[in-house]
Amino acid sequence: MENSKASLRPPLLNHSGVAVAVMVTGALLLALFGGIVFKGRSGWCGTFCPLAPIQKVYGHAPLLMVRNGYCEPCLGCQKNCYDFNPGAAVFSDVYDSDAFWSDNRRFFAALLPGLIIGFFNSVSPTEQGLWPYLVSMVTPPLVSVGLYQLIHNVFRLNHYRLVALFGMLALMIFYWYGAPVVVAGVEQVFSLALPEVVITGIRGFVILVGVAVLLRGLLAERAYRQAEQASAVATVGEGVDTLKAVVREHREHARVKERASGRVLDVPPEQSLLDAIEKASLPIMPGCRMGMCGSDPVVIVEGSENLDPPDENELTTLRRLGLEGKARLACCCKPRGDLAIDLDADPEAFSGDDAVSEDDKAGQAERTTIVIIGNGIAGISTAEHIREQDRDCRIVLITEEPHHFYNRMGLEQVVHGRAAMQGLYLMKEEWYQQNDIEIWLNTRVTAINRDFRLIELGTGERIEYDKLVLATGARAFVPPIPGADMAGCFTLRDAKDALAIRAWVQTYVCKQAVVLGGGVLGIEAADALRQLGLRVTIVHTAHQLMNRQLDLHAGVILRNYLKRNGIDAVMNTSIQQIVGPSRVRDVILTNGDTLPADLLLFCVGVRSNTTLAKKAGLEINHGVLVDACMRTSDAHIYCVGDAAELPGAIGGLWSVGNEQGRVAAKAILGQEEVYNAVATPPVQLKVAGIDLKCFGNMEVEDAEHFTGGDVEREVWRHFLIKDQRLVAGVFVNSPRAANIAMDYARHPDKTLSREDVDTLLNTNR
Repeated sequence: MENSKASLRPPLLNHSGVAVAVMVTGALLLALFGGIVFKGRSGWCGTFCPLAPIQKVYGHAPLLMVRNGYCEPCLGCQKNCYDFNPGAAVFSDVYDSDAFWSDNRRFFAALLPGLIIGFFNSVSPTEQGLWPYLVSMVTPPLVSVGLYQLIHNVFRLNHYRLVALFGMLALMIFYWYGAPVVVAGVEQVFSLALPEVVITGIRGFVILVGVAVLLRGLLAERAYRQAEQASAVATVGEGVDTLKAVVREHREHARVKERASGRVLDVPPEQSLLDAIEKASLPIMPGCRMGMCGSDPVVIVEGSENLDPPDENELTTLRRLGLEGKARLACCCKPRGDLAIDLDADPEAFSGDDAVSEDDKAGQAERTTIVIIGNGIAGISTAEHIREQDRDCRIVLITEEPHHFYNRMGLEQVVHGRAAMQGLYLMKEEWYQQNDIEIWLNTRVTAINRDFRLIELGTGERIEYDKLVLATGARAFVPPIPGADMAGCFTLRDAKDALAIRAWVQTYVCKQAVVLGGGVLGIEAADALRQLGLRVTIVHTAHQLMNRQLDLHAGVILRNYLKRNGIDAVMNTSIQQIVGPSRVRDVILTNGDTLPADLLLFCVGVRSNTTLAKKAGLEINHGVLVDACMRTSDAHIYCVGDAAELPGAIGGLWSVGNEQGRVAAKAILGQEEVYNAVATPPVQLKVAGIDLKCFGNMEVEDAEHFTGGDVEREVWRHFLIKDQRLVAGVFVNSPRAANIAMDYARHPDKTLSREDVDTLLNTNR
């Protein structure tokens, strides 16, 4: 493409406005067509961009990479995708085993210096004729290609070094000829007379830049080759010296061998196994980035002792999956030494749990019956911990939803994804059978009879209980706004909501959406609607998005990023009225503005589901009042999760529901343990393209503030230290620093040294 345009300029484009117009119009139409066909996909722009071949020859584009390895709709239209891993893609291109692929890229780099020489030295075809012009244009590229092959064959210089050398030569040659043109243009525009030394200075500067870039490329190539040699040393038997050099250089790094591919990953300290696998472009489903906890189990073949020990949350998830002791969640563990993994191995093949036999089910009438209402994380956690300690009791789990336990934090995927609920289920039906848990789906509990200890179902059936656990969760809050009950107004709390939103958008061909609420849920929901093809506006009552978690600088970065990706935000206002008539058409804001809306989504908090408990006469405030053992005012009834109210406890969190279920299970079995409310847990925004993590209260008194980064580059770190302990932090596009800080946050008694603070402030990314 570039060669054709350069060759056509003197004979055609420089003299024909029509030809230029056709070329420009064609490029714009192709871009428009590509944008329509490939919208939301990654990589297409890099394939089509006319500057891409030049950038790839230099091997240093893009200059700034935002990782999007968890972006589901990637089209995969580039073979060694620069969007995902530009640092390695240039080497993969040049060293690709497919000769047709690699030779094309080498050929382009080889002819580039000659093409530039021919372009600047050829005489216009109007002066010497078309054929002499073509000869003068074609000869220098042919000589350049021949010189490339000569150097490669005689001096045995490898292809990447030659590509880098010829790329930098092309850069230097272009500005050698172009410097006088640039200076002449400046003189003409500003009526100046610049000395010749300016031209010399430009040429010298470009030569220095070219040499610096060449050296940087050679160093990068050396690291790439070392990594390749290290991965092959076990089978080839060569590269021992290189391996020793790598080990000396990276003494603190762990080496992780992935058996299916034979790759060896060099993992630096504090990097999770998931990050290392993604960086190596190995296949894994990074669902935790989308809130789908438990989607990335990895079989550890050797060296499991060299991983961080699993915390309680990871163990709970592994137990639920039946993988405890045989697999680890890649997002949770950090290698501290060498180990081997197998991404092709099926973790479920290692699960040896047997279903409860029929003999064990005998005498069910005499068994203690524990009924749990609700199959969210709190209800499932309660059932799971009861069954771990008591294999004999009868557990009955009842839910209004038609789905087995799924990850509510991944509902945004249901809105914009094509797989509906597939991938969100966190356990199979066999889990209930193996643990002898009776599951009632799509069943509503209408009443609790405390006197006779039984519950009444919407089907007319009754179930007696010895202990009852309310895990009824919460419902999304809808503010009392005129028109809030109009068609097209939604909340996003469960699978039914997500499926209804997706159906509505398709039925009414929605183009505009408004999201009320600029917290974490509101932003993630807005991003899901954007990925579905809607233009989205967030309406938020506060002065900035995520105002409870972020400082001013982080809020600015987030808002700018969202706006750049098609999500507007209106601050310091709310919705006054919703305009129909039959379904939502517009929303009128309290500041007087009107926004078009084919869909309105409320994301302004939740309210505990207390209807059933209130009807049964239990003590209620905002939620069902419980003691530190999660026991309600009725000694035979417990309440956990979002439905429960306990002073100091935080609602709406996965970890809280899980821990409260564990405490309730112990109390039910007579092993009372007090629930200790956790501090504000970490928050990770699940929006592709921006890495945002935060924890703690950014307004802690008497804490020392530390900041670093660059708002214009969209990198920011702000953390608080009190009594030598890390108490809060905000990290934007600085994942390594965030991971280090999160480790301190999980160990509140761990003190920081000055070196630790410097590491958090100055660590790259």
